[in-house]
Amino acid sequence: MFEPNEPIKVLALFSHGKLTPRRFCWQGRFYQIDKVNGAYKSREGLFPIYSFSVQSNGNIYEIIFKPEKMVWKLTRVYQNDQ
Repeated sequence: MFEPNEPIKVLALFSHGKLTPRRFCWQGRFYQIDKVNGAYKSREGLFPIYSFSVQSNGNIYEIIFKPEKMVWKLTRVYQNDQ
């Protein structure tokens, strides 16, 4: 069952000043990221938040990274019901 802002583990690539998530673990299951649909940076007070829309096996997940706490969270899940 999905709970908004649930902590997740993410394998990400940091290269040339760019952050790219590659894989994540949610509720003990690993998800290979097939595509990053979009990414943007926002702020929460003084701290940046990196947001990503990623695709895995036809489903779309919204994940965020908060570098001040070094934490990733899953914020939304859109499941393909086909």
